[in-house]
Amino acid sequence: MLKPRDYQLRAIEAVENAWDSGMLRPAVVLPTGSGKTITFAHLISRRKGKSLVLVHRDELVRQAVDKIKMIGLEDVGVVKAGRNETDARVIVASFQTLFNENRLKPLVGNIDTVVVDECHHAAAPAFLRVLDSFSTVPTVGFTATMSRSDDIGLGDVWQDVV
Repeated sequence: MLKPRDYQLRAIEAVENAWDSGMLRPAVVLPTGSGKTITFAHLISRRKGKSLVLVHRDELVRQAVDKIKMIGLEDVGVVKAGRNETDARVIVASFQTLFNENRLKPLVGNIDTVVVDECHHAAAPAFLRVLDSFSTVPTVGFTATMSRSDDIGLGDVWQDVV
């Protein structure tokens, strides 16, 4: 099992403290190559219930599944294209697939934690529609770049960078 580094542990604790204080959507900014996926995998391992990891590209689905399993969580399912493994403790899904109401609906009300990888993409209208379906669920976004090239603000999605 891969253990978190000190800075990753501090990021996890900052998210947990934000949630404990009532913040529902904190964000974490870590540099490229610093192990954001490993960090959120460890965060998920500390949570009870089911977790959903939202990604925007196929390669990020594979990366998230691999890293989550690398830290010792084996019950990982995928929701994208022809796969619909919603019974797993951790579900990695493409937001494009969950934009389909038939794929999204079975997850709403059944998820206890949401993680958004590359969370600067979450301000896109389609992504927001999916994310807003989990508006009462503790959610965290991870990114290396908390800005967008189209100048759409992220303050409506993420409450604070912790």
